[in-house]
Amino acid sequence: MVLGFGAKSPLKTDPKTFASQASEAAPKSYDYVIIGGGTAGSVIASRLSEDESVTVCLLEAGGDNGGVLESKIPAAFGKLFRSAHDWAYETEEEEGLGNRKAFLPRGRFLGGSSSMNAMMYQHPAPSDLDEWAQKLGCKGWSYNDIKPYLRRAEKFNVNPQRPLIDTSHRGDEGTWQTGYSYLTPIIEHGFLPACEAAGIAASEDVNTPKGPLGVTRFQTFIDSKGQRSSAATAYLPPSVQQRKNLTIGLNAHVNRIIIDTSKGAAQAIGAEFQVEKDGVKWHVHANKEVVVCGGAYNTPQTLMLSGIGPEEELSKFGIPVIRQSPNVGRNMYDHLASGLWAKALPGKTLDYLGSDVKALPALVQWLTTGGGPMTTNVGEAAAFFRTSELDKNVTDYGSMGKGPDAEIIGAPLAFRHHGAVQTPKGTSSMSQAIIGLRPLSTGTVTLRSADVWDKAIIKHNYWSNPHDVKVQLAALRKAMEIFEQDSFDHYLDRSYEDDDPNGFWWPWSVRDKSKITDEQLIDFMKKESFTLYHPVGSARLGSDEASVVDLQLRVRGVNGLRVCDASIFPQQISGHPTATVIAIAEKASDLLRGKVAANEDATQSVAVASSGAAVQQIAALA
Repeated sequence: MVLGFGAKSPLKTDPKTFASQASEAAPKSYDYVIIGGGTAGSVIASRLSEDESVTVCLLEAGGDNGGVLESKIPAAFGKLFRSAHDWAYETEEEEGLGNRKAFLPRGRFLGGSSSMNAMMYQHPAPSDLDEWAQKLGCKGWSYNDIKPYLRRAEKFNVNPQRPLIDTSHRGDEGTWQTGYSYLTPIIEHGFLPACEAAGIAASEDVNTPKGPLGVTRFQTFIDSKGQRSSAATAYLPPSVQQRKNLTIGLNAHVNRIIIDTSKGAAQAIGAEFQVEKDGVKWHVHANKEVVVCGGAYNTPQTLMLSGIGPEEELSKFGIPVIRQSPNVGRNMYDHLASGLWAKALPGKTLDYLGSDVKALPALVQWLTTGGGPMTTNVGEAAAFFRTSELDKNVTDYGSMGKGPDAEIIGAPLAFRHHGAVQTPKGTSSMSQAIIGLRPLSTGTVTLRSADVWDKAIIKHNYWSNPHDVKVQLAALRKAMEIFEQDSFDHYLDRSYEDDDPNGFWWPWSVRDKSKITDEQLIDFMKKESFTLYHPVGSARLGSDEASVVDLQLRVRGVNGLRVCDASIFPQQISGHPTATVIAIAEKASDLLRGKVAANEDATQSVAVASSGAAVQQIAALA
């Protein structure tokens, strides 16, 4: 059942039907209480409630995803930014960005950011996860350990009109639908061949054990009907929501985890939440475990408000220290993108989708057929490469000496500052987003106050490590080279020239690009860079006592409490993280259900839904 409440909830159900006021002696209880109905929380709630003998309560601070049309239409995701469905965070002033505050959109409804992102379906590079296991001490979290969960989650839709790839690397029985969606001609015939001409080899499929190096058309999580397949639609469809043992509370803003210390050892026993600031406090009790799935920003805030975190941070706000855990809110990485925009010839891009009137025919096509331009995920293709092979001044920090450290995304419209900046009137744009994938700069999440309604202080410290600037600069120059290739001649306005650094199309518009200095480009990057929405690491996984969670995702020092979301990543991965988050949530579900041996030296069995294989044995923790 789904229980909604609060003025913005379409369901209008009072929380007293499933929770108890804080003053009541015996709060309503469930076996598991999950805090956060986002990408990971949706998976775990669905998997745990498959067992009818288990009761599950999922608390989500936002609303339902079901009636949000902008979430269903792939091309409309940008309209969710700064809406009621967006946490709409921002950083403090970032010195590396010219003291700008950076906007940080995060999904605030069922499915979380998987319900509002750009739908890139990408496996982690094998070397990324092997680095976790081999270099960072995270045994049981290697690529071979996680691969079966990637496949278990997936239902790959084969379409004869799309590229035919080796489907032995795809899942075919999962609930999360993936495949190939819309490809604009400027990407297919302009960007893809231009990358190859610039020396980046084509890759048929980046979601294989070979890894992501090369230029490729993205697979997406857009279903066969042309709609977003989020963690919510895949794992919490109506049939799952109707389970009698699953309770979903919407607009439940969790203040803290309730932790009992009366018997000596700290034990998580439930959660306290409110529907509105200064409103009634409600409690739910967990008979077995509490699982925090709030994401890289909310999870550390929730832990700290519950007394788990750096002692000096908690003491500052009078929060009793239950577990001194200095790395809560630390070790946080993000992917920062620099944009590059080229003036396109008329009618060659999808910029018209930004106009409600001009987009109407495409919308009608989507409504009637589930196809057409509205099924673009905007970031339709990307090139993954290693900048140390381009610039001798760049040190190789790719994972295991194999993984890429840079990505260039091709987008057939003017995606500038999250789509907020439009091209000059009457013009259109081809965009490239340039990303440093393996940053050395780390950020922090700290408390603004002891009140959960006050957003945490987020400081990513972008480019505080000068090596990150070197990577970004080398990747930007490669993007400029890509735009110069002949395959773009039929799509870009080659007659346009403007050497003014303040011009909209600079530096693409410069006549002689060899005269553009590094200092000019760095200044440009500071003004025009933005997050690519991949914060990770703020409650990191590890085998050492300094880690926030252990190798079973258990919070160190507190019994009955686990974390599962991107905050547990010990290091940034070299690509798009949604598939990785869903896979670790699948594994977390097995850990919670006892389907993975608790002994860290044991062998685990993982149910695999792929190509008819029922069970595949893997040596997970050797």
